[in-house]
Amino acid sequence: MKIKCVKLDKCQICGKDGSCQVFFNKQGEIKYAIVRHYTGLNESKKPQFNYCKLEDLKQLETLLKSLNFQIPTVTALGQNG
Repeated sequence: MKIKCVKLDKCQICGKDGSCQVFFNKQGEIKYAIVRHYTGLNESKKPQFNYCKLEDLKQLETLLKSLNFQIPTVTALGQNG
């Protein structure tokens, strides 16, 4: 599985900014995506995050193309031959 990240100014779920983590299978197809939102530090100074799962993969592909996100090809994922 391959993971690529892209910065989003507005999450499709909650409207906050965050980092979109896109998960690809070995064939280079998007399996799912989540947006990670930083919420601050806890008592022990560890960063805390909230996550939104993006369900609509077609809408996600359209969003990624509008951001000039390069969807990896099978050969870029290490599948030679």
